[in-house]
Amino acid sequence: MQSFCKKNAASFLPWLALVAAGLLLSACGSTGKVKSAYGGNAEETKVAHRAEQRWAYLSASEYDKAWAFFTPGHKRFEDKEAFALRMRQKRVDWKGGTVLAVDCDEDGLSCDVAVKVDYVYHSPKPMVGDVTASTELQEKWVKLKNKWYYVQPGLKQKLLK
Repeated sequence: MQSFCKKNAASFLPWLALVAAGLLLSACGSTGKVKSAYGGNAEETKVAHRAEQRWAYLSASEYDKAWAFFTPGHKRFEDKEAFALRMRQKRVDWKGGTVLAVDCDEDGLSCDVAVKVDYVYHSPKPMVGDVTASTELQEKWVKLKNKWYYVQPGLKQKLLK
């Protein structure tokens, strides 16, 4: 029986070593930050860069810098202080945003951006506590006077009230 186990164990060692090496290499190659997966043209790259900058500012609670990415129309509707207050009142801490894809219209004036957002939700229920999660968001970006701006969802409805 002992020789049978030794023979079978010896035949699995190369496979085990291969699996272990693969896991080790994948762990070494992982930086903890997902790289953007868009591979678009120059305009798509600009939009992706702006979107990731905006999420970096939101994650760092630098709301005045994140506010600068809004369209001029949005900035007339909500000033920096009101935006910062709205962000501080949320039960969410943004931990990062990574662009997954950028899809621009043929005219090159608007783009849809898929962003993976990592966050911590602070539940008001004591038994729940903090919940760490990720989600994918769809953002709209528009080009005005050769600069890309983030379009806040629902702004049109807010302005019409």
